[in-house]
Parts: sequence; structure tokens; C-alpha cells
Amino acid sequence: MSAAPPADDSHWARRVAPLAVVAASGAAVVYLPQPIQTLVADEFDGGVAAAAIPPVVVLVGYAFGLVVFVSIGDRLSPRAQVSAQLVATACAVGAAALAPAFGGYVVACLVAGAAASYGQIIIATALRSVAPDARARVVAVILGAFMIGMFAMRTGLGALAGVLGWRAVLLGIAIVILALVIPALLALPHDQRTSPPGVLRVIRSLPAVALRSPALVLMTAVHAAAFASFITAWAVSTIVAVEEIGLDVSSAALLGLAGVAAGGIAIGVARAHRRVGAPRSIAIALSALVAGALLFAVAGTWLPTLAIALFLLSLGLITSQVTTQAEALASVGPAEAGRANTVYTSITFLLGAGMTWLGGALVHEVGFWAVGVLIAALGLLALALTLVARRRGVIA
Repeated sequence: MSAAPPADDSHWARRVAPLAVVAASGAAVVYLPQPIQTLVADEFDGGVAAAAIPPVVVLVGYAFGLVVFVSIGDRLSPRAQVSAQLVATACAVGAAALAPAFGGYVVACLVAGAAASYGQIIIATALRSVAPDARARVVAVILGAFMIGMFAMRTGLGALAGVLGWRAVLLGIAIVILALVIPALLALPHDQRTSPPGVLRVIRSLPAVALRSPALVLMTAVHAAAFASFITAWAVSTIVAVEEIGLDVSSAALLGLAGVAAGGIAIGVARAHRRVGAPRSIAIALSALVAGALLFAVAGTWLPTLAIALFLLSLGLITSQVTTQAEALASVGPAEAGRANTVYTSITFLLGAGMTWLGGALVHEVGFWAVGVLIAALGLLALALTLVARRRGVIA
């Protein structure tokens, strides 16, 4: 499939805002179980171990959706595909709200995570549709919206769940997601591509796409380690805030404002990535992430330092992703952008799911300090892998 010429930048600039909102809703779904995990576990008579299951399951579902849905996005109409996945996500979130048993809730979280992968389809569509020198700026805006959307929803969900109940708030979120079908239909292009290949054929082609691009492999490794540090910290933050610091669920949810602030700053510095350059940009971003990870490890049970640590982790992740994702997808042809994005994101979320599970187990079996060590180690690994990428000329 030949590459389509980049769309006019001013035309795409008008589309970024509504698309960023739609994409952010998909990212937010991945984090929905986190602020209400203690409420859900209490209602279904589960303990700390049960509370850790839904945040892991939704990440596994998201990774599955990335492999199956994002990879075939190279051959489907973005408008039709994103709209269909929005409807499926809304239905799954609604099913979670109405689940009569914990097992049904977990299954609904799995399905919601898989369907919510439409945000990555929007990113791949945007990267195909703008000039190369505008890609970092567009990705920065969409990723900043990811951060604002997912933490605004996370904060609102946790705060309202303590008053209205987690079921009522999830139903409201399902309605909001369903309403986003309208801006998706208006803003996304209807560039129907060739007939999609079988899913198994697409999946079998993923290793070949990765092996042809050292930049894709290294940028994926950097981002996966950074994301694992970030998501593990956020996944245990509610448990830490409630069990260690003594907050109620509504108060603990306000920690999400740290993520909202990080997303706003990421959008504000969107234009700076091109001026600073990729090597310096990613070094600054990952230094912030590592600082947050170390602060989380040494003083995460004190509320002010926990909030600062979560802010630095969030800002470091989202600003580093601007560079790693743009470099990863630019290293392959336009016809393989969707599959490259599948490699980049699915490995990231699979590692994130594994580390989230490990973090929950460490909190339960060892203590908070062990999670802090894990988070710091993952942040340092991301920074070390960046140095490897620079030495090999992947980031120039």
C-alpha cells in the first residue's frame, strides 16, 4: 500500500482537539479500576489481593486490543473502526457497573480494556496525516490529553464513587463514552483501505516488522520500562493512600490531580520538543521520571512526597513518550505504522500488567518498600536503555 501524502497541517490542527478528547477517553478506561478497587473489593467481600486483580486484567485486555485491533488499523477506515470500538467500550463499562458478581466485573474490565485501544488508532492516523516536522507536536497534544483525560476521569470517579457509589459513576462514564461517537465520526477520515488480512496473519507479521527496525525495538524497550514504573506506582497509590496514609477513597482520588497537572504541562511544552531535539528531550523527561521513582521509593508513604512523585512519574512518562513513539513509528514505512504501534504499545502494556500484578503482590506479601524498589529499578532501566539507544545512533 503506497503512502498517502500528508494532509494540510492547518486542516489537521482543527481536528486535533476533538480527536484528543476521544483518544483520552480510551486511555482513561485503562485506569478506571484503580481508584475504586478498594470499594469493589469490599462490596464483593474481597481483600487486598482481590483489589489488585481488576487493574491488572484491564491492562491485559488493552494489550490484547492493541495486538488485534490496532494492527489491522492499517487496512480499515479509522472512522468506522474507532466508532465501533467506542460503542463496545461503552457497553463493557456499563456491564461492569451492573455486574452481579466479582467474576463478571473482572470479565467486563477485560473486554473494556480490549475495546478501549482506539486511542492508539487515533495516534497512528494522526502520524500518517501530518507533515514529519509536525508529528512531535501533534503527538504531544494527544498524549497530554491522554494524561489529562485519564486522570480527570480517575479523580472524578474516585471522588464521586465515595458519594454516589461506584456503580452509578461507571454508568455515567459509559454514557459519556457512547456520546463520543459523534465527534469521532465528524473528525476522523474515512479513508477506506484494502480488505483487512486475517488477524492471525497480521499477528504473525509483527515480529518481522520489529526485527526490521532496531529503532522500534529500542524505543519500545525504553517506553515499556518507563511505563511499567509509572503504572505500578499509580496502581498501588490508592492502596497506599488508604492503607498506609489513612485517607478515604474520595480523598485518595485527589492524587489524580498530579496526573492532570502533568498532562497540562505536556501540552504546554508540545512545541519545545522540536527545538530541544530528541536526545535532550528524552533525557530530560526520563530524568524527571527517575526522580519521581526514587522519591516514591524513599518517601512515598508521606502524602506531599507521594503527590510530587506521582507528578514527576507522569510528566516524565508522557514527555518521553512523545519522542519514543514518534521515533519508533517513523522508523517504519506508512503501511506498517499500525503494526509498529502494536509492537510498541502491546509490549508496553503487557510489561505494565506484569509489573502491576507484581506490585500488588509485593504490597500484600512484603510491604510498600518493596514496591518502591521495583518502581525505582524500572525507572533506572528506562534511562539506561536510552543511553544504549543513543550510543547506537537510534536517537540523533
